[in-house]
Amino acid sequence: GVPIGGIGMQMHIDASRPPQKQQVIENMNRFGDLGLPVYVTEFDIDTNAVDGDTEYKQQLESRLMHDMTRACIESETCVSFTVFGVTRKNDFLKMIGRTNSRDYMFDSRYQPRPSFYAFREAWLEP
Repeated sequence: GVPIGGIGMQMHIDASRPPQKQQVIENMNRFGDLGLPVYVTEFDIDTNAVDGDTEYKQQLESRLMHDMTRACIESETCVSFTVFGVTRKNDFLKMIGRTNSRDYMFDSRYQPRPSFYAFREAWLEP
């Protein structure tokens, strides 16, 4: 009988097989129905297995960033959304040879990327 005070959902999203926003909301609400808050931890998007050019991948990353952020907000049980890294400057996957495989909100010079604007927009929506 050790009590559980909340659920942490690591969200390392494989962009070639992303979850649907409604499915994420429903899963979060299952825990909320048990009285447990949900924390999104280690959110990132891996586009390594996605075919397409940079523009296509950025659009996909932005849509997923927006949808997963909105899922957290709309579930009403998600109380935290933490990203796994801020900039591409020190990307672990890049260090092991998987170049351009993870989405971050800022580039290596800390300039906003499209996913930053999608994240911001998701929080500004009513």
